[in-house]
Amino acid sequence: MSDLALTPTGQMSNNNDDLTQRLRHAADQVEGMFLQLLFKQLEESKDSGESLLDDSPASNQFNQLLHGALSEKSAGSLGISDAVFQQLAVKAGLKPAATAIAPVENKP
Repeated sequence: MSDLALTPTGQMSNNNDDLTQRLRHAADQVEGMFLQLLFKQLEESKDSGESLLDDSPASNQFNQLLHGALSEKSAGSLGISDAVFQQLAVKAGLKPAATAIAPVENKP
């Protein structure tokens, strides 16, 4: 089930804490997707001889997995997710106190 699942009436949950967490998670996912697209464009823009590894399918798979992991770990640290979260919170009708930007936590 999606993290932003609707209630049977088609509305989002009224529990502000839960909604805030779900919106924050969605905003982090948007930032992660942006980072993945950025890595993909960087990979496509390099010349064929610039790779440290050979240009084999295994190396390409390794790079994709590496970029996915880096995107996932970095999501929420650039500030893009904060802006997305603020927009989602306004659309969801959260009170200003519930939309305060929490400090960035260091991910292990």
